[in-house]
Amino acid sequence: MLSTELSPPVFQGERSDTDDVFERFRAAETKIAIQKDGELTDLSREIISNHFSVKIPKRDPSDKRFVSVSEDGAMGYAYVRNKDIGSLVARRMVDFAVIGADRLAEDDIDEMVDVVTSYEDRYSWPLVLAVPESSQIEAPDQIRRVATQYPRIAERFFKGQGLPDVEIIPTSGSTEMYPYLSREDAPIDAVIDIRVTGSSLEANNLVEWVPIVGTAFPVLIKSKGFEVKGAESV
Repeated sequence: MLSTELSPPVFQGERSDTDDVFERFRAAETKIAIQKDGELTDLSREIISNHFSVKIPKRDPSDKRFVSVSEDGAMGYAYVRNKDIGSLVARRMVDFAVIGADRLAEDDIDEMVDVVTSYEDRYSWPLVLAVPESSQIEAPDQIRRVATQYPRIAERFFKGQGLPDVEIIPTSGSTEMYPYLSREDAPIDAVIDIRVTGSSLEANNLVEWVPIVGTAFPVLIKSKGFEVKGAESV
């Protein structure tokens, strides 16, 4: 029979550099979240560098730690999934970050964070509705099921079209493949996704409709009441 009693972990040897990094991160006066990898990673670093005198180091992919600290210990950097960034700022677990405006709407945190500035005029990507090239669907009211990483936005879109009964299938990635799957023998008719270059839609034989569903663009956000210390707005 397996014991149900838990024993504390046993640590051997001297304290590691990793222990020191986490202690310094915890003690950092300002904490910044950044997408650990993806479209917004380098753009976030550029935006924060341009807006504040803060240089976020590039994360070494071979480093399994998800935090780092500035040399003076004032700034702590958390490298996280894009979908987690808004929640961390809203809950004041980190102080500021760059996030897509689409995630503000999708995570329903518009009122829980302060938007410092928007970059819609410089960087923007359409959120599109797309169907298979071979699809016989010619009108929105023929769509029964849609796969998307943006279920809230999709629901609002179809309600705005007078189609509240469209079934939304939430995804966490690889959304373009879903029209070639079935759920309970019922086809998934379309996807709603962000088009950056259009190559992924084209590779999966998906054709976007017009007009677009919406627009995604970066916004610099901070937790409510937070004032940046050790960084000057430029």
